[in-house]
Order: sequence, then structure tokens, then C-alpha cells
Amino acid sequence: MMGVTSFRRFFARGPSTSSGRTPHVRSTGLFAVLLLALLATIALTAQAWLASRAQRRAAEEAVRDYARFAANNYAMESQRALRQSALAIFSWLGAKSSRLEADSLYDLAVLSDAAADVKGCKCMWDPQPLYFFRYVPSTNELKTIGPHTPSPMELDVLRDSIRGDPKTPLFAAPNVLRGAFYMVSFPDSLVGERILLLTALHGVRGAPDAIYGFASSLSSFSPRTFRAVGSMQLLPPSLTRGVKNDSLFAVKVFDDHRLVYESRYNGDTVYSARSPLWTGNVTTKAAVQVSILPNMASRLLIGGMPETRAPLLFAFCVLSCALLLSAFVITRRAQDLASIRDDFTSSVSHELRTPLAEIMVYAEMLQLGRVSAPDERSHAVSVIVREARHLTHLIDNVLLFSRASREQPTAPPANPLPLAPLVHELVRTFAPLARRQGISIHEELDEDLAASISAPVLRHALLNLLDNAAKYAPPSSVVTVRTSRHWEQVRICVDDRGEGVPTAERERIWEPYVRLPREVTSSSTGSGIGLSVVRHLVDRYRGRAWVEDAPEGGARFVIEVPGMTLPRTAEVDDGSFSIRSPVAQSGD
Repeated sequence: MMGVTSFRRFFARGPSTSSGRTPHVRSTGLFAVLLLALLATIALTAQAWLASRAQRRAAEEAVRDYARFAANNYAMESQRALRQSALAIFSWLGAKSSRLEADSLYDLAVLSDAAADVKGCKCMWDPQPLYFFRYVPSTNELKTIGPHTPSPMELDVLRDSIRGDPKTPLFAAPNVLRGAFYMVSFPDSLVGERILLLTALHGVRGAPDAIYGFASSLSSFSPRTFRAVGSMQLLPPSLTRGVKNDSLFAVKVFDDHRLVYESRYNGDTVYSARSPLWTGNVTTKAAVQVSILPNMASRLLIGGMPETRAPLLFAFCVLSCALLLSAFVITRRAQDLASIRDDFTSSVSHELRTPLAEIMVYAEMLQLGRVSAPDERSHAVSVIVREARHLTHLIDNVLLFSRASREQPTAPPANPLPLAPLVHELVRTFAPLARRQGISIHEELDEDLAASISAPVLRHALLNLLDNAAKYAPPSSVVTVRTSRHWEQVRICVDDRGEGVPTAERERIWEPYVRLPREVTSSSTGSGIGLSVVRHLVDRYRGRAWVEDAPEGGARFVIEVPGMTLPRTAEVDDGSFSIRSPVAQSGD
């Protein structure tokens, strides 16, 4: 009979093909191809990500180059502002001569007055010198004047800074003396890095050469000065396209590690660059930091800042992997279905061949006249009829299974179906087949029970369960059929004395083509759809089917359907319980 058992064996040993290779062996080439495609997809995605990353890094480095260019321009403009203000002070020396020559030594008060005049004219830099100095190399005389009095150590550092190499006099060459302007610095504990601005005057008409200058710190620059410098053109207009600097840059000025100025937008960004604030022979650590605002970085690049492609590439890689995996699963499933189809066809063909062989044998015997005795002729005819009904049941099982996914729940019949007469008739019909396997059937029926289900449907389902029990019950055992009431439901139980069904497998056996591993070596055959047909038929009438442990050991298969009250005067047409289909082979 057709049942679930065949495919349990099929799954336990693995589906086979005509060549004897398993699907795992057959799919090795497919798996290799899909794996290579997956690796190629990952490699291409990685290459695209690396290219996108390199492009973005190049763009970011270009923006940082713009920041370095702006920082360098800012430093040059700051230095120019300082030089212009300093030269305005020193122009008072030497009668404002561009040759910076003098026929006498100037008093330092002249420089102090000049600084006051320059501050009053509101130049870009408001000079606030700490002190003025005059150094005469010929006499090594150093004189200072101002609010800050340098310490003896500071005077020695100042003298060493402006003296130069004694072997090569600083003022030996006239072209160095004329118009020379120097900026040097040295650290000071009071104000940090000290900036020294000095110029050399060449003495004429007997006047000695002299160096004049003043010392100042970076903090003497007013914020207005740095803002004014920041408003100048730091990048070419073709890049900024009319955007003002305060909307494009964030500027910070440092004296060593001390912050002395910051612009309105003072946050650091990834597009930052530093440049020394003073160039030339200035040794101070003052620096300017220019940061391009992130929202303006794209404006400086043709085509804008490349967007990161990591999320898109990651999604593409995941999608490609999912598609490849789906292709592999679908292909494997197609191979499995092909194997299932082959095995199902083989099983059904085998089951159909057995009754057909018996029909052909007895039919040929009758045709050739080899059966002369009346009892033998009657036996031959009964076998032909029995096996023909067997074939009909096999075909019904296949048809019911093929329609299972398309049929909807069926409305219950209007008239109640008495269970005891139907079950008794089925048992009486099935008993001879069970006796051939050494199995007897015991009935425990409640005569008062009726079900709300179609008689042919219940007959077909119960025949599958009886054959399933007889197939897996041990020889010389008893199969028990019981009917009972459970609240508003009625139950039909078929108990065998076999090994039972493990708890973990009790749902799987109702699926098509499922067979327990312990049944691999079983001699029972079947198409593996019997129990699936049982559950489908019961579900159509809003019932249930399940398996549990039998009280006497083995398995108990239960059908539960809605019950109905059996009228005492009900007359039942015996013809409705005639057995159209005899036993069909089914597996658990």
C-alpha cells in the first residue's frame, strides 16, 4: 500500500540516480561554479570599494592641499602685515631714507614715539612692543627702553641673537646694511615665544653702524588683525566662487601650543593643515591652522566630494551572495525533486505491478482453461476483483494527494455517519489481508457514536491507517481499532504493537515522502504519501490526525472529527458502507 515509509528509507539512504551518484556528488560541479561566482562577486565588490576609497582619499587629500595652500597664504599675509607695521616704525630712523643710513645714533625714544604714531593711525597691526633696543657692534653696547625690562640672561640671548658670527661681521657688506630687515625669536618664560624685529643702519660721516629693533609677542596682535588677514583672498577665486572666507575656513593661531586666536567656526575637521606663521629666519614655533569646513569641501572640487560607496557596495555584495545562494538552493531543490520524482515513479510502478501481475496470472489461467474446479475458478475471480480494487485504491491515493494543495475545507454532511457499522465492515474486509501477515484485528467500538464526515473519506483514511499498522506491527501481534467520544469530537484510534514513533518524528511522518531512519532496512515498500493523504482528508472536514504512544506499546494513530448525535430512529442505507476500495499499502 502507498505510504510515507518509502520516502523515509529514501531520505535515510539518500536519493539515488541511475548512475548511482548522490545529489551531493552531482552538485559538486554546480557548487564549485557558484562558489567561484561568489568569490568573483566578493573580489569585484572589494575592488570597487578600494577604488572608491582611493578616489575619496585622493579627493580628501586635494582638499587638504587647498587647506595647506590657504594656511601658507594666511601666514604670508600675517607676516606682511607685521612687516608693514614694523617698517612704518623703522622709517622714522635714517630720516625715512630707504637706504637706512644715519650719520648719528638715534635715541630709542624716537622708536617709542614712532610706535605710538603707528598705533594711532590704525594700521593692520596694533604694535605693543615689550621693549625697544639698540645694539652697537663696534662697542658691544646694548641699550633697551620700554615697559618690560629684560633680565641679564635675556640680554645675553638678545646680544647673541643679533651679533652674528664674529668671524664674519654682520655688517661687513654694505648691501646687507642697506634696507636689511630681520625677524628672529627666542623663548621667554613670561610671554612665551618672543619675536624680535630689527633692522641695521649703516653709519655714515663717522657714525657707527647700529642695529635697532623691538621685541614683541604674538599675543600683541589684536583679533581684528587676524580677522582682517582672514578676509583676504586665501584661495583662487575660481575655487571659492564668491564664498567668503569665514564661511569656508576655520582658522586657529597658535604660539607654540598656546591658542592665541580662533575664528567664528573653530571646530577641527579632517581637512586641516598647519603652516609656520613666520617664514625666513624666524625660529618661533608659532603656527596657523586652517580647516576647511566639511560642508564646503565639495564646493572646492570639480564634481564634488565623492560619496562613500561602502553601504551600497555592501548591499550589492550581500544581494549577490543571497542570489547565488538562492540559485544553489533552488538547483539543489530541483535535483532533489527530480530524485523524488524518480523514486516516487519507481515506487508507484512497483506497487502497481504487483496487483497487475496477480490479475494477469489468474486471468491467463482462466483464459487458457487451466482452472476447471468451481472453487478454483471462484478463488481466481475473487483474487482478480480484490487486486483490481487494490489498484483502484492506489490510484485514488495518488489522485487525492495530487489534489491536496488545491482543495478547500468541505462542509459537513447533513446526516450523521454511524461509526460502528462502517468500522466493522472495513475491519471485516481488511482482516483476510492482515491474516496473510500473521496479524489479527481487535475491535472496541461504541455503537452510539456518529461523525460529521463523508463515509468514503473516512473509509479511505481508515484503510490507510489499518494497512500502515499491519505493515509495521510485528508478526502474530494484534492491531486494535477503538472509537470513543471526546467532548464534542469523536476519535478513531488504531493501535499497533510495533516499535512506535519517536517523539521528534511525530510531525514529520505526516509530510509526504518521509521515512524514519530505522526503517531503511525494512522490506515494506510504498510511495510515501499514505499518511499525508490521511491528514489531508481529515483536515478537509475540520478534523485532526496525530500519533502518540499506544497503552500496550507501539504507536497509536488517532483520527478526531466533529461528532453528531445519532437519532434513535435513523435508518442507514447499508449500501453506503459498501467497500469500494480494499486495502491500500501505506507507510507511517
